Amino acid sequence: MIQHMPYTALTLGDAEFTDGIDGLVPFLRAIGEIFVCTNIDFSGVANVTLQEELRRLCPRHRIVSYDSLLGPRHVCLLGYTTPLTQKLMFDKWAHFENEEEALTREIKQLRAARPEVKIFVALGHSGYERDKQIAHRVPSLDVIIGGHSHTLLWPNIRNRQVAGVPDDPHDQQFAKDVYPTTVIQPSGRVVLIAQMYKHGKYLGVLNVTFNADDEVTDFYTGPVLLTDEMPADAETEKSLDKYRQEMRRRQQQVIGSTRVELVGSVQECTYTECNLGNLMTDAMLWHVRHYGTGMPHTLAAVVNAGAIKRGIKPGKFKMADITASLPYPDTLNIVKVRGSTVRKMLEHSLDENKEGIFLQISGMRVRYNMTKPLGERVVSVRILCQTCVTPEYEPLNDTAIYHIAMFTFLAVGNDGFTMLKQEMLSSQRRHDVSLEIVLTYVRRFSPLHPYLDGRIEIVTEPVLNNTATQQYSSRTMWVVAVAAGGAVLLAMLLV
Repeated sequence: MIQHMPYTALTLGDAEFTDGIDGLVPFLRAIGEIFVCTNIDFSGVANVTLQEELRRLCPRHRIVSYDSLLGPRHVCLLGYTTPLTQKLMFDKWAHFENEEEALTREIKQLRAARPEVKIFVALGHSGYERDKQIAHRVPSLDVIIGGHSHTLLWPNIRNRQVAGVPDDPHDQQFAKDVYPTTVIQPSGRVVLIAQMYKHGKYLGVLNVTFNADDEVTDFYTGPVLLTDEMPADAETEKSLDKYRQEMRRRQQQVIGSTRVELVGSVQECTYTECNLGNLMTDAMLWHVRHYGTGMPHTLAAVVNAGAIKRGIKPGKFKMADITASLPYPDTLNIVKVRGSTVRKMLEHSLDENKEGIFLQISGMRVRYNMTKPLGERVVSVRILCQTCVTPEYEPLNDTAIYHIAMFTFLAVGNDGFTMLKQEMLSSQRRHDVSLEIVLTYVRRFSPLHPYLDGRIEIVTEPVLNNTATQQYSSRTMWVVAVAAGGAVLLAMLLV
């Protein structure tokens, strides 16, 4: 698809490093020499020939020249990627420098070597807030075309300080600032920042006027809302057709069957154990134990309820059913943390103000008391013993070290799970994709019969005795959801 677009230059996002160097190199080769990587150092690549190829495919800058009424003009295109990408990589074959330092150095060296180059445009993938810092601090910069944070900016002809109303009024709530955002450096230099939301919904348009000294003096804009009514490009449609046909065929393939309803949605998997959450986390642990070569002993797995979109009815089901149920592909991580971090993670998952963050689990037994304030609701946590010959659960030790399987979305601290990013001792990011993990498990164990086994218990009345090592014998009223024969049975039980 990129080859159908008339791009002059591109920069890399953090997602381009998901599949390691084995995924990045074929991608760069297929697209061709239009990438720029100002703050990425490839000297960690062991193969010297491949190291040089990466520098050629993604150099620190590219220069584009054109003729204007005032004579020849030369534009330097720069590109930067968030250094946080470093934490997502298991092999340190690429190093991500501080964006400001890398951009400042590159512009300074280029101005000395080629004084005729005076216009500097940066393509960024560090997020809007970081773009504003960079625009303020990097001398000689003129324009930043940003990404990563999916920020919607919108022009306002009446007030250049406040976002206007997007062409789709429903997006007004997401419009964060004016397009482009203007930053004035201490020297008085004007730097423009543009970013245009996500998923190709809008096409950003920014026309910039430069004076004889190649400094920004004015601009005009006209972002476009892309709609189905617009005529399609014929050549692009031809490319899409062959993929559409293959996708239709694959989506209709029967991949497994289930004897019971696979109960799963954000609502059904929040504040209760759901059997699709059990299946998904069990699949993660099974995958790690059977296909995880050179991996640490992983005891438990977690997934946020927001990753599960909908359930699946009993009987045979197709690829279309599983992709609709689990629509957000992600890569597997093995995160090394202390027990105290695991406890914080579980506590955070009970925040009623954040939909979809409740954690479904495997390899752990957790008891919550919802009558207590947020941050004090974890009554007890038991986790599979690390050294026992016979598998058994033991109380979570806050100072002990555990390896937990989770997907990248959580591992990098999304949905407020900042304790994982801040307190992790290490993280091994693998190439295993969530959908493939579940598909392998489904094909291996169909017909499926996942059930609720009490791994998550929710107390809704005061607990009489809540020591971490006790057997659960207190007289407490519970609401239990039991999947049986495709139906959900709600029962009040005393334990």
